[in-house]
Amino acid sequence: MEQKWLKTFETLMLQGHIKEALAIKRLNFPVSLFKYRQLNSNTLLGVLNGTVWAASAKNMNDPYESYIKVDHFKLTKHMMSKPEFWEQKQEDYLKLGISREMMETIRLSDDPLKGETELLKKYSTDAGAYAQLVSELDSRSHQSLNEQSSVFIDFLKEKVRFCSFSTVPESIEMWSHYGDSHKGICLEYSYKDEERLSDNTHPVLYSDNLFDATDYFIDKSKTALISVLSSIYKAKKWQYEAEWRFVMPNGLFDTDRAISIPRPKAIYVGSGADKETDPDKIEILSQILHFCDQNDIPKYKMKLRHDSHGLIPQII
Repeated sequence: MEQKWLKTFETLMLQGHIKEALAIKRLNFPVSLFKYRQLNSNTLLGVLNGTVWAASAKNMNDPYESYIKVDHFKLTKHMMSKPEFWEQKQEDYLKLGISREMMETIRLSDDPLKGETELLKKYSTDAGAYAQLVSELDSRSHQSLNEQSSVFIDFLKEKVRFCSFSTVPESIEMWSHYGDSHKGICLEYSYKDEERLSDNTHPVLYSDNLFDATDYFIDKSKTALISVLSSIYKAKKWQYEAEWRFVMPNGLFDTDRAISIPRPKAIYVGSGADKETDPDKIEILSQILHFCDQNDIPKYKMKLRHDSHGLIPQII
């Protein structure tokens, strides 16, 4: 069941009330966040150096990462409803015989783009001038705006960087997908009081509707929110991940990079780690467990439950 505070957090974020959203998030921030990892050199370095990796959305396994939808009809209507939009065209249109009254009627109509197109067809006698004006109209067509949206989505995928965590360490699906089929590890972190990290770590909001960025293009004071909001919406089919994300909006990081983080609070070894035969992975696990011993970090081994489908941690 969705926690009630999440809906309030979502509403505040969507409305641009960031301080209020952060306040309610701080009250509900998880005591622990978990990161499932394969046993490789990057995992080892992250544990030893106290870092996690923030990567761009283009490198993730969900093609809808940092995706947005835009109501182009609403966006075009808003743009064409502004008097200054018509002031820029007034001279050319008056020469065609399109009066100010006609322009005002179009500006206030339900479909100004359609109205403008029909007037141009009716009043344009100069083929060259008509072609130039229609070319400008085409730049506001749904097809053209869709293409512009695709370019912006690619920009988000390239520029926004995030690192994913989960609120559950015993997820069979997560161990299967991200923990090297139960042969990897899961790292438990606790940084609720580290505002540098926690203020930029947000709960993922699961919805089968794409994030609608239309109003954020219309209200320029909210446009900067698009990069964060588009990063924390995912389809409901991903809900099993119970994900929180450390998000760096566009422009803050030029490249994928390591983020400093407090050392793990505990480490969980996959239930299938005993079946690992790769000597490199066996050695990496040995080094990680040795690091835990040196730094008094609790170690657990995940075990299969015998009374139901599930995993339970046992201290080692």
